[in-house]
Amino acid sequence: MAKKQAGLSDAMSMALIRGEREIGRAQAAKDTAGIKEIFGGIADVVTTSLQKKKKREAKLEAYAEALGGVQNINMLEDDYNKQAVTDFVRTKRDEYNEAAKMYEKTKDAKYRDQMEAVKFSFENLNAQLQGLVQEKAEYMTSFEKKELVHLEGDEKYTDIYTNNSKFSIEQNGDVGFATGTFKDGTSKYHKLKDIAGKWNTKQYDTELLVLQNNDTAFKIAQQGKDFPRDSIKNNYNSTLKQSGPKGIRVMSKTDISGEDQYENLPDDLSFEALWQTGGLLPKFYKNFKAKDGVKWMDDPDNAPMLSDMLSEYLTDVNHYTHRENFKAKREATEGRRTSDTKEKGRNLTNYGYRTYEQMDEDYDYIKEGDTGDTITVKLGGKTTSLIRSKAGYWVNKFGDSEKIYTRNQVKAMRELNHLPNYEKADLSFLQFNANE
Repeated sequence: MAKKQAGLSDAMSMALIRGEREIGRAQAAKDTAGIKEIFGGIADVVTTSLQKKKKREAKLEAYAEALGGVQNINMLEDDYNKQAVTDFVRTKRDEYNEAAKMYEKTKDAKYRDQMEAVKFSFENLNAQLQGLVQEKAEYMTSFEKKELVHLEGDEKYTDIYTNNSKFSIEQNGDVGFATGTFKDGTSKYHKLKDIAGKWNTKQYDTELLVLQNNDTAFKIAQQGKDFPRDSIKNNYNSTLKQSGPKGIRVMSKTDISGEDQYENLPDDLSFEALWQTGGLLPKFYKNFKAKDGVKWMDDPDNAPMLSDMLSEYLTDVNHYTHRENFKAKREATEGRRTSDTKEKGRNLTNYGYRTYEQMDEDYDYIKEGDTGDTITVKLGGKTTSLIRSKAGYWVNKFGDSEKIYTRNQVKAMRELNHLPNYEKADLSFLQFNANE
């Protein structure tokens, strides 16, 4: 499990809600009303998800308390599987004795085979009961370490490993469990050998990578260097894809803030939880909308898309750290302080006095927004309006002709050179030379 790095959690927690400033208001709410205020129409979905998680954890906590430690897990447990095993052994022992008598009497090989089948079923049952003890121990240990991540359908593991399922033994000694109760009264059956080791835990490699990239973002910001967005995002995508569809889905459910600061919100401030609010940036809702729910994330065919979205989101987290520390470095260099008696802005040649907050808002506006957005700049001493194109660059139209400017060129026009450059965009298809 990745260790928390000092000084990172606060910045990362703030980064998690970047683009969703209203979530901050929920810190002051004391009950479910706070959730409904922030999450709007999907509040019930979020609340239900939280309730399911609490119910699942209640089962685990109750079993852990009754158990008194994983060292106390036994192959046979009263009121669970002991009677089933006893009955199985008695029945098979009778079968073996009967087959032995018939073999002794007839020497027919089929009775010998029956005897061997019974012996195999005993050996198989013993091995599977030992395996079940190991599975329970590992599962409960992961629960105690807060490493478990439950995907769609993973409720069966909680029921099975806390003795909340119906234990059974097949003729060959295979162990199985019936979980859940459907409307028709039936349950779903699971063989131990089919589910063993397939429950999910946190993706340590990706979580560690988030911390490492955050540390890198902090260091290069202090050095006044640009944020290497493309390389960081590609690194995330590569790591996530190596973990496979399940690993990608696990990471989407993982709270990377490492803090339980928002007591009235779902306590897994994960990408999934924040995406459901509908309050992340528009780029995260191009293919699916929040109102449609998160079922699409469970489809393995959508894993590449989810991986790309997660990579973009985690890169945003690191970029936020870079920008905040780049700004802090700038402020320290310029001798700016937060005191009301100190300077909070500067006089710009073409735009008069502007606060640093206003300049930061300009910076964000230039970076991304809707097609058709406009911004005024000074060109040749004249005020000119530029229009944001669909591709994200800015256009100054002159009748039937137009001149194109990159975001960094517009940033310079707005006299924001004290802020870091935007990542380089691939504008080669425009066939013009731009200093971006």
